Amino acid sequence: MTTNAMQDWLRQDYETGQWFRVLIRGGGDYAHQVEIPLTPRVLTAKLWERIGGVYIIRTDVRLATTKDKSIWTHHLPEDVYEKMVKGLGSARTDFLFNGNLYPIIDWNKFASNDCNGCPLKYCRRDFEGRFEQTYVQGAGIVGNITNELTFRSTNAIHATSDMVVLGGVRTEIPDNHLLIYGYYHITTGYICFDLNCSTDGQMHTSKFSQRLKPNWQKDLVAFIENMKAKGDITEGTEASIKNMVWVANNNLMAFNINRL
Repeated sequence: MTTNAMQDWLRQDYETGQWFRVLIRGGGDYAHQVEIPLTPRVLTAKLWERIGGVYIIRTDVRLATTKDKSIWTHHLPEDVYEKMVKGLGSARTDFLFNGNLYPIIDWNKFASNDCNGCPLKYCRRDFEGRFEQTYVQGAGIVGNITNELTFRSTNAIHATSDMVVLGGVRTEIPDNHLLIYGYYHITTGYICFDLNCSTDGQMHTSKFSQRLKPNWQKDLVAFIENMKAKGDITEGTEASIKNMVWVANNNLMAFNINRL
């Protein structure tokens, strides 16, 4: 038996046998039940593809006309989990089964796209990180604030659906080339920052990774200050990275991504 990392309820529909992960169980203080299907009614490739799109379903339990006869549990049978892996692949199964999904739903977007449910890509919340690129232009150095899509495209950064990109800084100035970007991994709950820098022709690659916790940014800021002390980055680059980190932290708190 497999337990969900978020300790959510799991429901097997009485009539169809279909399994659902229940993000919010309706009843009591909750008028609406929010869930995602984990298996299709019929095990076809087309229906598995729909499941893989993370289909958000919200129902008003006050409107129910029949008694719910579903099987409710916190444990998914191993054979069901194996069917998910076979139909979706291990990464998508892990995202569906363990990802912290409820906080990333934009309910205004959901309402605009709800047709007996809505794929996550049409109702996912926007995250406004800080993305800055600094480079030489003519006789001077120019710093530009850009957006996530432009920054990722320019720097060949691939983001999967289980990543919330937090921000990034790139500097291309004489004797100092740097690229740092961060993301929150929805499935594992980790904050990650990848850093590549070149100083005096020497390439350095580092990775910061820790589970999301209060004041997570202090450890990363200390890491950046140590880089500055060693001469790996300039004072201006240090300031840019710190600005990016503080914006990411403030937005994560507003994003309320850590709901449990």
